[in-house]
Amino acid sequence: MTKIQKFWLWISILMFVIPEVLFSFLLSSLAGFSNKTFLALYTLFIKPQFFTDHPLYLFFLLLVECLGVLILLVINIKYKNNKIISVLLSILLFWLIFVLFMGYVVSFSMSFP
Repeated sequence: MTKIQKFWLWISILMFVIPEVLFSFLLSSLAGFSNKTFLALYTLFIKPQFFTDHPLYLFFLLLVECLGVLILLVINIKYKNNKIISVLLSILLFWLIFVLFMGYVVSFSMSFP
């Protein structure tokens, strides 16, 4: 890989990791399906109801995560690195798209009576 390709690899990794560490969309969605509570890191500096009041921020952050995973998947497929990683990235991408879709449905069903 060239220097520019490694640069974009790290950018795409950070596009996924930073929002996931701060907001824990995947962990909190899995905890929600198993009826458990999960305290994300963002609750230390903003209110937990922030994303229900401002759903566009949630959608933007989820789109950034989806884009980061998609770029990682394309890089992995393009350079034929590992098929297991490609499958895991595909599952992760589909789960993020599912969470994005469910957030969209829930936010609009809550905004209209």
